[in-house]
Amino acid sequence: MILPYDWREKLKPSNLRQTINENSAAVSLIAAVIAVLAIVWIFRSTVGGGVGTAPMAYYYDTTTHQFYTYRSSRPPPIKNAQGKRTIVLAYMYTCTSCGDRKIAWLQKYSRQTRKALQAMLNYKPTPGKPFLPPPMEAPIFGNGILVRSPVKGAQWYPIQSPEGQQITQLPKCPSGNAKICLP
Repeated sequence: MILPYDWREKLKPSNLRQTINENSAAVSLIAAVIAVLAIVWIFRSTVGGGVGTAPMAYYYDTTTHQFYTYRSSRPPPIKNAQGKRTIVLAYMYTCTSCGDRKIAWLQKYSRQTRKALQAMLNYKPTPGKPFLPPPMEAPIFGNGILVRSPVKGAQWYPIQSPEGQQITQLPKCPSGNAKICLP
């Protein structure tokens, strides 16, 4: 197939601006399609596309002191076998290898934030209607995310408080920086 013009000539850097100006409708359409695909990809990556696709995370029962591995789409605190909400996220770190990991801090959500996160995770767009992001009925950050030291009986603090910021700092390691461990 022979094109009516020399496309190689049109794509030279010196002629590219003129080619874009002459074909602005096509360029705008291509840019819009790329932007929509990028937004869908970002949304699906961050929300996880559902419970089955979320990455795994460590959880810790503050009563029994047992560790669990669940999908990170389960907003803590989660009910334990006795029906009490004592299972929370456990951020694990290591100074060497993740086989020798320790708890850096524990995290849970306030009741209001946990309900809002669950609504976001369960959100299903209405067929035939324009795609909209899931509703956010409560503040997700700030006072809704609570952290505490792994020390027994430690107090919970909002993550954005000075105490919360101090708790979420990884400890210093003799060999350099600590790193977070994932399941």
